[in-house]
Amino acid sequence: MPKKSQTKPKTKKKPELKAGQRLGAHGRPVPLSEKERLFHEYTKEECIDYLRKLAKRHPDMFISRNWFRTHSNISESTWNRHFGTFTEFKRSAGIDLSRHAHKVEKQIAKHAGHDLIAEMTVEKRNYQGKYLKPHNGRFQTFMACSDVHDEHCDPFWKRVWLDAVKRVQPELIIFNGDIFDLAEFSKYEQDPREWDVTGKINLVLDFIRQTREAAPNAQLDFIEGNHEFRLFRHLAEATPALKTVLSDLHGFTIPKLLGLDEFEINFVGNADLKAWNEKDIRKEVNRNYKIYYDGAFLACHYPDRRNLGMAGIGGHHHKHEVWPIRNAWGIASEFHQMGAGHYRAASYCDGEIWNMGFMIGHVDTLTKCTNFEYIPVSDHSVVGGEWYVRTDIERIV
Repeated sequence: MPKKSQTKPKTKKKPELKAGQRLGAHGRPVPLSEKERLFHEYTKEECIDYLRKLAKRHPDMFISRNWFRTHSNISESTWNRHFGTFTEFKRSAGIDLSRHAHKVEKQIAKHAGHDLIAEMTVEKRNYQGKYLKPHNGRFQTFMACSDVHDEHCDPFWKRVWLDAVKRVQPELIIFNGDIFDLAEFSKYEQDPREWDVTGKINLVLDFIRQTREAAPNAQLDFIEGNHEFRLFRHLAEATPALKTVLSDLHGFTIPKLLGLDEFEINFVGNADLKAWNEKDIRKEVNRNYKIYYDGAFLACHYPDRRNLGMAGIGGHHHKHEVWPIRNAWGIASEFHQMGAGHYRAASYCDGEIWNMGFMIGHVDTLTKCTNFEYIPVSDHSVVGGEWYVRTDIERIV
């Protein structure tokens, strides 16, 4: 019977040391990159005491690992055998918040942020019917525009719109969302050196001011679009982007940003600013609609609300489309997705497929019948028999 081979007991291999290298207290070689004279056989408590004293001598300094390595008199091997990471070293010394304290701090910040967002949501909702005007008479005329996008507004479209408002003198004017663009807060990459948020806000206020001057007696309604919603979220959260570009607008409120009191505007903003993801944001912005004249028509930014089976107007897609509908009174009518005031070009998508235009509507408040008179705008436009032609200075290259 063959003898069983006896295995020799394994002996722990002694680590190889390079010239000038020695073993640390942990039994592993001290890295040559560290100065041997800086290695100390400190206990955990001694390391903590050393770090606290260093922090006390430099109260205004953020102590990073690299700063500590440069300004301390102990090597990394002195402390990392006790704490593993420099973050844990700082936490143990009480310089950084503990995990529990950091979690509590985040929860406090989260709820404080929610409180401010809730306050802003209430603030904008309070303006929904603040400046309503009585609509005397059976027949009412309204005008509506959508997707003007501040600095991207087509100058010819703007001229036709303002002149038509002055000539028609509607009882109601509806800004149907995305009057702002503010690409600084968009998902598309922007060069911060080209940011001019205050300039764009002033462009919008000038546009609203010119519309108000053209029809001083009209009721002005502003439907919140996804671009306005995005601006309010940044305003509520005081994001770094907002702090960078709105430093001179500190303390601006929604009414001041939109000129709600200055121009006597009713703001339709039912969307809850606490929505987080794109799906929830779209759902909330879809809540921004208003029904006029006891059901004669509705206005909304996203055209999804055509599923309510009412005559109406929408926007968002910068293209004119029409859907036939029959309302609750059995009257055949239409739902119009309006074209934009944004010129037919954009660096972020194929703007050539867009349409420009606006709406003139005529409502019989007795029968709830609404006749829509959509006004297309290209290089020419016709409003009530009046021809408009784009000039060379209004041509977008």
